[in-house]
Amino acid sequence: MGNAYNLKVRWSRNYTIEGALDHEDEEYEFLYMVLRKRKYKGVDKFKVLYIGMCYSEYFSERFRSHHKLWDMIAEQYTIGKILIRFGKIILPPGRRISEKLVRDVEAALIQEVQPEYNEMSTYAYRGRELKIKNIGNYSPLPRIIETSGWEWV
Repeated sequence: MGNAYNLKVRWSRNYTIEGALDHEDEEYEFLYMVLRKRKYKGVDKFKVLYIGMCYSEYFSERFRSHHKLWDMIAEQYTIGKILIRFGKIILPPGRRISEKLVRDVEAALIQEVQPEYNEMSTYAYRGRELKIKNIGNYSPLPRIIETSGWEWV
């Protein structure tokens, strides 16, 4: 494989479900992660339940029509608080975002953290070689994700 495509993903603050549904990003290309927050020994712990993407649609449109997410929330709500974070892809100057790139970033994030409720991209990563630097409120995601060492299936 060749050189990795370098990019950043800036993760937002935590939103409640209601706040996330009211959130309208001025640019459509973004990722989102659904987290469960609960206290463990007095400390907030986060678990990534689902990673998704929106391209040319608002998050509220995508989320409202995604019945599996509502089932997941109902199931997990008894365990802890459900929160949403948005990820904005930041590219080097001169680069343009595409749906394929957003799909590759989403797939790499899913492959790396294996969220409980994602079904696609959990077995193997088949996208371009990426080096993703997560910034902002990215925890519990790793700071850096590199796909160059991943085995192709």
